Amino acid sequence: MSLRICLVVPGLVLSLVTGVHSQNQGESRSTEPEPVSEEKLPAGKTEPSQAEVEAWAAQLGAEKFSDREEATSRLSSAGPTAAAAVSQVAVGGSIEVGLRAIRILNALYRSQNGKAVDSAELALLTLKTAKHAGVARRAVETLRRHYPIRQERAVAQLRELGCQIQFDRFFGRNRAQGLPEHGAVQTVAIGSDWKGGDEGLAQVARLDSLRTIYFLNGHGLSEKAIAGLQKSLPQITVQRRGEAFLGVATDNDALGCLIQKVNVNSAAARAGLRDFDVVIAFGDRPVLGANDLIDAIAVYKPGDTVKAVVLREKGQLQPARLFMVNPPSRFWMKGLLVEMLHDEDEFQPLIALGLMSNMRVELEITLGRWDLNN
Repeated sequence: MSLRICLVVPGLVLSLVTGVHSQNQGESRSTEPEPVSEEKLPAGKTEPSQAEVEAWAAQLGAEKFSDREEATSRLSSAGPTAAAAVSQVAVGGSIEVGLRAIRILNALYRSQNGKAVDSAELALLTLKTAKHAGVARRAVETLRRHYPIRQERAVAQLRELGCQIQFDRFFGRNRAQGLPEHGAVQTVAIGSDWKGGDEGLAQVARLDSLRTIYFLNGHGLSEKAIAGLQKSLPQITVQRRGEAFLGVATDNDALGCLIQKVNVNSAAARAGLRDFDVVIAFGDRPVLGANDLIDAIAVYKPGDTVKAVVLREKGQLQPARLFMVNPPSRFWMKGLLVEMLHDEDEFQPLIALGLMSNMRVELEITLGRWDLNN
């Protein structure tokens, strides 16, 4: 009798242990949906039909857990058609349906299928307005996490449409979390080469890192479309420019337009313009500040040659020594001239004109085409 019990009990224990192990396996199932194998698709089809996709989307709210899981798994590899159907049922559905939709769209974003990525992005943008705050927050987080893919897709299409693009070159080891390894797009320029029309600005709107956009003469875009882009990307600064390009960074100055930096290989560099020069005339226009220089350049086209007048420090000059008390600094001539021009009590026109004449330099500048690589 005791031998019989010993044989039965181990069998019973083994059965119980096996049952518990199976149950634990079911509970520890991964929350990430697994791609659907081709055997699960209807015979002779490589992609599900629209009707099938819509049926699976409706099943995300099914009563049985296994049905919801099966629908999630199938939709995760259903391709571009799944995104719209999923967002449609999720935007006003339950929290679980919304979170399942985020899982599906996340899988589509990682699928390396270009159309699926674009469709998933549009769906996630829709879910940013979902009625449940948790779903909306997850949609925003998913878009942010996949920004490198989003930027890569946008950049490829914008280049085909004729847009100039500049990356931030200072992103490296300390770059902000979630931004592309090679840098984030900071500046774009759209001019007469643009082939995208108003609709193409939707690609620009994908660039969340964008800070400045230049619209050059001849861009062909409507003001309504530009205003819509500003609404989509409220952080951007919109700048209007002509087609011609000088290639400098500027600031306002008491005497005119200060050249802060001359870009390498630019029209300005080839003409001999230097850092810290002050432009006081460009063509037939006086220049009293940075905006005056921008407006003066805008009337010309690439290839035009224009005369510019600048003031430049050229060393100690005898007329100025009479007014110097302290040892001369790097910009002592400019400072003295500013003081004389803006102080009526000390203003001596002959000395001021003589000093300005000694600082005056005339340059001939052949303008180039806009190029954000400079």
